[in-house]
Amino acid sequence: MDITMIGMIVVGFVVLLMLFYFMANLYQKCGPNEAMIVTGAVPGGIQVVRGGGAIVWPLINQKHSLSLEVMTIEVHSQAAMITRNGVPIYVEGVAQVKVRGDEEAIASSGTLPQQING
Repeated sequence: MDITMIGMIVVGFVVLLMLFYFMANLYQKCGPNEAMIVTGAVPGGIQVVRGGGAIVWPLINQKHSLSLEVMTIEVHSQAAMITRNGVPIYVEGVAQVKVRGDEEAIASSGTLPQQING
């Protein structure tokens, strides 16, 4: 074998490694307590993946993650609320919310990136 043949084999091997690396980075995963919402050029508008993975093409698709665990939200009133008897009250409370695990609920709660990313 001459030096050009060895060079071509090495270059081909490097190109093959780069191709495998690129393809491995296209596959995005989410945990069992998460949902991944893929938007962009997806048939049907969005793709919802629960506890699995999907191929996300750069510049074509966007990936958003949504937690399916219980979230605690503190609620504080900024101004006094006036009761029927005219008594001003300030309200403080804690709410625990959770997104249902079915595809329709995940899709409707994750349509806006602001809702997903916080």
